[in-house]
Amino acid sequence: MPPAYTSTQKAAISQFVSFTSLDRTSAARPPSLQLPDTLLSSSTTETRPEPSIYASEEISPCHQNDKGAAKPNTRQGPAGSIKRLPKAFKDRHSLATYLRLYLLPGTQSYHPTKTNLNKLFDKYRDDPRSNPDSIGLDGASNYFHDIGVDLEDVGLFIVSEIVQSPSMGELTREGFVNGWSSLGADTTASQKSLIATRRSQLSAPEHRDLLRRIYRHTFTLALAPPARSIDLDAALVYWRLLFSAPSLQWSTPSTPWLDWWCEFLETRFKKAVNKDLWDQTFKLVEECIRDESMSWWDENGAWPGVIDEFVAWVGEKRGGERMEE
Repeated sequence: MPPAYTSTQKAAISQFVSFTSLDRTSAARPPSLQLPDTLLSSSTTETRPEPSIYASEEISPCHQNDKGAAKPNTRQGPAGSIKRLPKAFKDRHSLATYLRLYLLPGTQSYHPTKTNLNKLFDKYRDDPRSNPDSIGLDGASNYFHDIGVDLEDVGLFIVSEIVQSPSMGELTREGFVNGWSSLGADTTASQKSLIATRRSQLSAPEHRDLLRRIYRHTFTLALAPPARSIDLDAALVYWRLLFSAPSLQWSTPSTPWLDWWCEFLETRFKKAVNKDLWDQTFKLVEECIRDESMSWWDENGAWPGVIDEFVAWVGEKRGGERMEE
């Protein structure tokens, strides 16, 4: 059976067909496909319709004639000038990936940042032949080294959220290209600079949404499908990274909240952490920092049971400290 395409992919393939005059079957073949002779010319000024998936070219917008058929824009100058097209796709990626990455919604625009990012992505692929659109552990390790990210630093989570890594140490072409292009960072130097900026923002109240996005994605990153929870030991490591400097520090003048939270879970909870507990822990952190007296807590509230138990445990711990004084 032919592959099932999304509505976006179907629209992109239809555009590709109209540009190249290929039939739909040929248009959906892998990108080793040869381009039609009508698109090959030594001229550098002739205007003609051409697909924006050929990343090395300047793309000329098309418009429709009275009958609705696409025809080339006849404008001259840089927007209407095109170079010699390659006879084949330069990279053997799936056509669907190219269409998603190079055809912008509603236009046939050339996106140079995405071109650069595709080339950068290719540099770190572990197995270009078998997995052309994926970077594995070895390649990811080299990439993180080049952008100055320690694998035991919160910077790992910053990058993983930007590129939407599906799992620890795995990068996909689509996530890498779309994530970095949305920030205009298409070199390792610019990415390194942006990571440093975001690291410095994590503790700032005005950038709390940034930390929240990173925090939520970390749960996805840590999951080992088909599991729906993450091991407590792993969760404790991630919490210590996410709630310590240079990120938001989960502590107040009289209470070492992060240390107490980890101590409580290690001695009293000893279970895997599901998504609800993970998400509610972020809310707990915010409330504790806002008011360390815990006046915000209501025993009839919607907190997970383990957080209710933690609040009671903190009360006992504080009472014990006062009694010792």
